[in-house]
Amino acid sequence: RGQGSQPTQPPAPPPQRAAPSRDVNQVVRDEKRNVNKAQRELDRELMTLQREEKKIEAEIKRLARAGQQAQARMLAKNLVQNRNQQQKLVTAKYNMQGVSSNMTTMAATQKMAGVLDGANKAMGQVNQQIDPKMAMETAKQYEMQSERMNMAQEMMDDAVTGAIGDEAEIDAEADAMMNAVLDGVALDWGASASATPSAAPQAISQQQAADAEADAEVDRIMKLMRG
Repeated sequence: RGQGSQPTQPPAPPPQRAAPSRDVNQVVRDEKRNVNKAQRELDRELMTLQREEKKIEAEIKRLARAGQQAQARMLAKNLVQNRNQQQKLVTAKYNMQGVSSNMTTMAATQKMAGVLDGANKAMGQVNQQIDPKMAMETAKQYEMQSERMNMAQEMMDDAVTGAIGDEAEIDAEADAMMNAVLDGVALDWGASASATPSAAPQAISQQQAADAEADAEVDRIMKLMRG
């Protein structure tokens, strides 16, 4: 090597790329997936312990019937430990369910915060674009145009009423015509009623005869019962 040669520098490592950021929904989905997986594992452990519990109970009964009390007592201790372990697993499962619910609530809160932030920005942009003076002038113009429209409508109604006639006079004529028609109907009904004999007296006499016959039958039955 020459005296002026420089030592070779190692190549610089490539820059590390930053991991893509995940939104809150993706984080919650991933974590809930992990929680569900852990819960399934706990369920498998519980099923295994429950099978062992049944085997231990059967063995304790067998030993007790055989008179081997010492061995049965040792298995009883194992049974207690088995059940305690089951209780711990059940508690852990419930705690995981609470964690899953908390993550869901957190995601909903994050969504609500995002919605409120967007609403605040939109309201700010709208407020910047609104001119209060122009808004007041627009409201006044609307009020004036509404009054003009109402006046025009009233004028049109008066004109139509004058062309058709006084409403009170029309109602009076209609009432007079209706009364005349009703009077004619009443006269016709009176004439037909006088021409047709009434069946009311005959119906009353028939009812009285039926009542008398029923009373007589009751009296006959009472006499038979006394005799």
